[in-house]
Amino acid sequence: MTHFPPGPRSWETIEDYPDGPCGSQLVPGQKVRFTGASQTQINWGSGNDDPNKILILGKTYTIEAIKVHSWHTKVRILGFDGAFNSVSFKPV
Repeated sequence: MTHFPPGPRSWETIEDYPDGPCGSQLVPGQKVRFTGASQTQINWGSGNDDPNKILILGKTYTIEAIKVHSWHTKVRILGFDGAFNSVSFKPV
């Protein structure tokens, strides 16, 4: 079964992805490793927060929600405030 998210610019949660990730896609509920963020990655798009200030490099976190845009995706990490550029995270 192919899953299509509900649409751009809305926060999607684990309920939107009952089948889990497809390929290299990041989805809510997935475990990811924080790989750090450059200032360019933080500034890409609008409204990204700086994960370097609150997350630990190399540590594993759980994606709480995602927001898909045309050129990037923002993620929220379970237990932390903020929205971060998805390029700062790699699936575990």
